[in-house]
Amino acid sequence: MMPSRSTLYTKQNVRDTVRQAALMITEGYSLRATCTYLTEHGYSIRQGKAITPTSLWRLLVDRQIIAVGVDKLTGLRIEPVVSEALFFRLSERLRQA
Repeated sequence: MMPSRSTLYTKQNVRDTVRQAALMITEGYSLRATCTYLTEHGYSIRQGKAITPTSLWRLLVDRQIIAVGVDKLTGLRIEPVVSEALFFRLSERLRQA
């Protein structure tokens, strides 16, 4: 079972994966090429699971990646995974794909 999104974006491996994917896609890489690169270089979303274009797309279009909030488990502030400007460039790129 996938963790709720409120805890998902607090995990550093997921934050790193989403950030790297967002950068690659805004630079022109396809979702599939990005997934291949991320998997080959040890990035992950869920332990032991391959990153698929669908699972990555779902994370990248979620406005939660630019949200500022509080972790429900620790009470610590959660910073955005990507900047708002990068999120909007990413959204435009994904719409074109």
